[in-house]
Amino acid sequence: MLCLGWFLLPLREWIEVLQSWLLGLGLSGVMIFAMILIVVTFLPAPDWPLPIAAGYVYGFWAFPLTYASIAFASVLAFLAARYLLRDKIRLLLNRRRKYRTLDRAVADDGWKVVVLMRLSPVVPFNLQNYALGVTAIPFTQYLTATLIGIVPGIAIYVYFGIFGKVREWTERLRLGVIRAGSRRDHSPGDPGDQERKNNVRSERVISQHAVAGPRCHRP
Repeated sequence: MLCLGWFLLPLREWIEVLQSWLLGLGLSGVMIFAMILIVVTFLPAPDWPLPIAAGYVYGFWAFPLTYASIAFASVLAFLAARYLLRDKIRLLLNRRRKYRTLDRAVADDGWKVVVLMRLSPVVPFNLQNYALGVTAIPFTQYLTATLIGIVPGIAIYVYFGIFGKVREWTERLRLGVIRAGSRRDHSPGDPGDQERKNNVRSERVISQHAVAGPRCHRP
């Protein structure tokens, strides 16, 4: 999914535009990015491009930024489902047999099931927050399991963004070295180049004399 999104969508161009904008804002850019990530994670919308963008823009500092933002948004969604939208969400989920299975599993194993859900990409992360909010799991177990379970996924997404940035730097460095070498080889004032040309001419003259052989003069 990550690779398809990177190659099929213009993610690189979008991220570069986002990078220029955020870095130009300084600390305010960090706060704005955190707020965007919190809102997108709170809503039932795909948020996986944002950790990748964070890794591309902020490097390794993207991990604590993304981790704190996603954890905070997960808590907000859980509390909203439990205390504000409980009846509506439960009515919607009760129609699905998978949710009833999840409800029983959470009631039996609690935080272990939450950790496994966080590690699994089958159920969208945003929907997990709301579904877990209407189960019987205590908030402390939900929070602990979430803080543990989201670490691998965030690390992978952030690393993917960092890798894309490092690869871009490496490619630019390689092209710069090639261009510099090309200019040096074609420089007309290079004494080493002139010396090589003189040696080639001398070798050609010697070869021509050797092929022609000694000349005999008639008396």
